[in-house]
Amino acid sequence: MKVERHPLGTVLVVTHGGNLMTLACHLNEEPLLLYWKYYQAKAAVCTLLVENGRLVLVAMNDNDITHLDETISDYCMSQYIP
Repeated sequence: MKVERHPLGTVLVVTHGGNLMTLACHLNEEPLLLYWKYYQAKAAVCTLLVENGRLVLVAMNDNDITHLDETISDYCMSQYIP
């Protein structure tokens, strides 16, 4: 990871949920069998930090979609599979 390009800043990464679910398993040293444990609502925010050169999962499964307008938010939550 090229952390040194943004040593003091915030970086936004947009990706698909499956990538985040796989990454969460890896970061928590869990088997991919637990993949669905990390499912999030569509467009939900997941927070990661880089601490001492390592990626740390800070928040996931909060289903934080407060950045969306109400119509889109309702749709995203209707698609959520707990």
